[in-house]
Amino acid sequence: MKSLLYILKLSVVQKLLFACIFICFLTNFYVIPPYIKILHDDSNVESAMKMFYPENRNIRIKVDFNQKGKRSIEKLGNIEEKLSPACNPRYLENKIDRIHFVHNRKAGGSSIRRYLEIVSNTLNITLTIQEGEEAEMPMLNGSTFYITNLREPMSRILSAYKYEGRWDCKKVKVNMSNVTENNSKTFEDFIKNNEEITKKMEKTLMPHYLWSCSHNCYLRWFSDIHSVQDMHTSLSVAREKLRKFDFIIITERLKDHSYTRAIEDIFGVPGFYRTNVNCGKIMKKLNDRYPPSIDSKIWDEVKVMNELDIKLYKEFTTCENGIKFPNNSKLNFISNA
Repeated sequence: MKSLLYILKLSVVQKLLFACIFICFLTNFYVIPPYIKILHDDSNVESAMKMFYPENRNIRIKVDFNQKGKRSIEKLGNIEEKLSPACNPRYLENKIDRIHFVHNRKAGGSSIRRYLEIVSNTLNITLTIQEGEEAEMPMLNGSTFYITNLREPMSRILSAYKYEGRWDCKKVKVNMSNVTENNSKTFEDFIKNNEEITKKMEKTLMPHYLWSCSHNCYLRWFSDIHSVQDMHTSLSVAREKLRKFDFIIITERLKDHSYTRAIEDIFGVPGFYRTNVNCGKIMKKLNDRYPPSIDSKIWDEVKVMNELDIKLYKEFTTCENGIKFPNNSKLNFISNA
C-alpha cells in the first residue's frame, strides 16, 4: 500500500519511467500474470520481445499462454524469408508476354541467360536482358516476369578476378603461351582498378554501365550505379526493388539438379545446364596452372567493403524453411507469334 502511495506521488515523467522499467522486468520472465492485458495479446508480446531483444527484430514469434499465464515462445523463422522471391518464387496469375532478366555479372548469369534464350525461342516470347546497369523497377501485377540471380558477394568478386581480372581475355586468345604467373594482375591491383572506375562514375555520371565492380555491386545495380554516397540508403532501395522481383535464382543452388529441374518446371521448357562462355574454359586452365595468391589482409579489407552486399545476399537467400516452389507452377505465357 505504501508503495502504491509512493508511485501516486511521482511526477508524470517518473511514472512513465517506472512503467517502462516494470514492463522490462515482466518481459524477462516466463510467467506473466493473466491480468496484465497489454502483454496478454500475442502481437503485443511479440512487439515487446522485438523491442527489448534486437536480435529478434527479424524473427517471427509465436506466443502461447496457459491458464495460469505461463508464456511459451517459439521462433518461427526470418521475416525476410517470406518476402524473398528466392525463397518464395511468385507465380503471376496474369498472362505473361515478356521475361525480363537482370543479369548480375560473374554470378552464374551466363547459364541462366542461355536457358532463358531457349525458353524465349521455344515459347516465342519476348526476352529482355540488363547487364551491368541499373536494374529496371519491376511492375507488380503486370505481364512481365522479372527474374535475377544472386551469388555470395565474395565468391562473385573472386570469380571476376580469376576470369576477367588476372589476364586480358583478348590477349590470351591470341597467344596463350605468353601467359605466366608473373604477368598476371594481383588481386590488390584488381580491386584498386575497380575502385577507380566506380569513383570516376560517381563524379562524372558516366558511363551508364558498371561492368567491372568489387564494392557493394548489388547495391549499385539495384539502386543507382551513380548514387552510392550513402550506402545504407542504397541498401534500402535495393532491398525494396529485389522484393518486387518474381524469382531470384541462387547461384550456389544451381549445382543441385532438383533445383534446376524446378526452374525448368516453372517455364515448362527443358534444357537448363551450366555453361562456360567467352574465355571461361581458357581462364579455368590458367587458374588451375597458376593458382591465385591473395593476401588475407587484403581479402578481409574487401570483405569489410562489401558488408552491405553480404547482408543483402544473406537476407534474400537464407531460406530456413527451404524454397517453396508451388505445385502446378508452370507460368501462363502469351506467344508473340
